[in-house]
Amino acid sequence: MSESDVAQTEPIGLWLSISALAKLRGVSKQAISKRAERLHAQGLLSRRDGPRSTVLINVAEFDRAVGDTTDLARATTHADAPAPKKEGAALVYSDEQARRVAYLADIAKLDLDERLGKLAPIDAIEAAMVRCAEAMVRIIDQLPARADDLAIAVAAEGAPGARAALKGFARDLRETLARELKLIASGPQQ
Repeated sequence: MSESDVAQTEPIGLWLSISALAKLRGVSKQAISKRAERLHAQGLLSRRDGPRSTVLINVAEFDRAVGDTTDLARATTHADAPAPKKEGAALVYSDEQARRVAYLADIAKLDLDERLGKLAPIDAIEAAMVRCAEAMVRIIDQLPARADDLAIAVAAEGAPGARAALKGFARDLRETLARELKLIASGPQQ
């Protein structure tokens, strides 16, 4: 079995049900459920199916998205927390240390993905999209100014002249749009 097959069958990190996370945080299940649904829709939170038709969410992603941390020590006493494999305080401690390391690994991976540019704040993406749309609208709004050029081409050569003029307009629009988008990509503009 390849590494990617293992990753798909056994998700890495700490996964808790919405109920368990709500109990750990001392809030209602509905509050966590609504927040988790919103974060999932924004692409900030992973979830998977759990036992008995429960939905499990990645605690590290949830904590990072909401800017808070979950008390993992309290998770050991919860019914949804995995039971230790063998009895004994050392094994319980060992299991909890493994859970803590998995949680910290998830947080570190999210931080690395952000530094590598694999993650970006939604507000930054939305602002860039608005700047792109504004540039496109400015360029499209310049089309009526080319009406005289089109009329001259039609009068001189008919439909072939109009076709040639429109191809020229399209080329000019693409070049202008490319310049505008390069300016936007070069950095934030106020």
